[in-house]
Amino acid sequence: MFKIQELLLQTLPIANALTAKYNPPAEMKNVVSTQDVFENSVRNFIVRTPVVGGFSAGKSRLLNAFAHQEGQEPLFSVEVTPETAVPAELGYGENDQFIGRFSDGRTVKLTRKQVQKNDLAVLQRKSENHPAGWVEVSLNIPQLAQIPHIRIVDMPGWNSNAQAHNQAIDGYVSNSLAYCVAVSADEGTVRDDIRKLLNELRLHNMPVVGIVTKADKKPPNDIEAVKMKVAQELETIMGKPPVRMIAISAVSKRIGVGEFTQALLELEVMAEPVFRQAIVAPWLERMGNLQKRVETLCNGIDCESETIHAQLQTAQQSYDRFNNELQSQTDELQSRLAVILDKIAGRIKSTLTSQLSGLTNTAASGGDMQIAVNEAVRLSVTMGLDEDFKPEVHRYLTNVQAVVPKDVVIDLSLSLPSAQIGNSSDFDWKKGALAALPAIVAIPVFGPIATLVSGVLLVFLSTAFGSKSSTPKVDPEVARREYIRSQLANNIIPKVANDVSEKIRPELQKRIEDAKNAIKESVKTEQANHEKTLLRLKTELEQGQAAFKMKLKTYQADLGVIKDFIGKINNS
Repeated sequence: MFKIQELLLQTLPIANALTAKYNPPAEMKNVVSTQDVFENSVRNFIVRTPVVGGFSAGKSRLLNAFAHQEGQEPLFSVEVTPETAVPAELGYGENDQFIGRFSDGRTVKLTRKQVQKNDLAVLQRKSENHPAGWVEVSLNIPQLAQIPHIRIVDMPGWNSNAQAHNQAIDGYVSNSLAYCVAVSADEGTVRDDIRKLLNELRLHNMPVVGIVTKADKKPPNDIEAVKMKVAQELETIMGKPPVRMIAISAVSKRIGVGEFTQALLELEVMAEPVFRQAIVAPWLERMGNLQKRVETLCNGIDCESETIHAQLQTAQQSYDRFNNELQSQTDELQSRLAVILDKIAGRIKSTLTSQLSGLTNTAASGGDMQIAVNEAVRLSVTMGLDEDFKPEVHRYLTNVQAVVPKDVVIDLSLSLPSAQIGNSSDFDWKKGALAALPAIVAIPVFGPIATLVSGVLLVFLSTAFGSKSSTPKVDPEVARREYIRSQLANNIIPKVANDVSEKIRPELQKRIEDAKNAIKESVKTEQANHEKTLLRLKTELEQGQAAFKMKLKTYQADLGVIKDFIGKINNS
């Protein structure tokens, strides 16, 4: 564990007891439930590191070499097909465990042999209502004990497989620390489908580790050249160099396993700031509100009933003003959606238009444009959310933060809801207004493109060749391609852009409304606690100064403990 993690766990029992002491009894059931969830998040905090690449890129062999155990067969099957592959998460555990998990919380117990033989049909996708699950492997081995906060994910490989691409992003980007990109030495370059994945990861500012696998396939000098080439490609795509560049062979004396281990150790160090952002900051916020409540009691020694009554009125007026301003700011953000969606539609049109020749060739040859269009749309929407929507949300949060009542401590960037996406069964650490946005990109945004294309082709064929006496004056194939190109440019691409824009409009509206409600509820809760503290003070003062002074000693002692906890955590 991190030192701050251990300190927080040591602090929690007393901090929880103090929270219970100064919270109204009627609310303690919810408080206790929240405390239990929070303690579990502190104790079991992890981030993920997916390993991505094509089928037969050596990902499973890499993890088998890393997790090698004397006397044990390799853990992950390398005889996997696209139809049978499911993600496998590998991490440290005090006891060896093999569990199948589903996003709805269901679990199924597995055996080591089932994982080794890829006997995982129970986890495979059966229908839209029964999506695929994933394998969670916990092992008590030294390699994993060194990286207790990291789970390595063996992602199914793909070859232009949109579903695998989407799963690698939508299921993991919101709770991952970095991605490992596996490139086979015999390929020697980053594949086009992986480039598309990396383009999307770049928009999420995701670090990557480059891994050249099957290093035994080429002489050492050639492998170094491949490493340099892949490193340059990754830097060009991502806009920054990879965290580390490794060459590895799982079959030849486990070459490079030590370097892979070192890369994971570097990621383990990178996980601590994430822990502070995800776990420590919300705890400090709650302790800050508790401190304010106890300070109210400590400072009430000279208050009179009329003074407290006036403070209650002021608090209510402040809360009413906040609600009005919150609604006003929310309405303004909602009104900006039309401009934001127009910009996103424009990005989609521009991206698809830049691919017009390729789309025309695909349609003319009877191919399926769905994958290409889907990838272009995902990239455009992700970019639009980041560059068009995100600044508006930050402006909204800044304006709202400025009018939060002074008696409430709240960091809005940590208070908004975030969807649990894919495999995010534990604490979703990327809190904030944009945490749920990968889900927007993941939603189906249009029907099969083939239907649109077949429609325009039928119109063309019936017009150009419907009459036997009509003789084309130009090459029919040239005319056919030009007609397809025209229909794509003037009808299909604008329709796709408009359909996507209209599809995500209600999703963005819902995110904004959910954010407003979450902010309102957070402020309401803390404002109510402040008012109840004032009423408690009023009641205790009415019992007499002598009785209150006895309680005041306890309040001052508790305030000292709270400040001490906050100081220790801030300075750790």
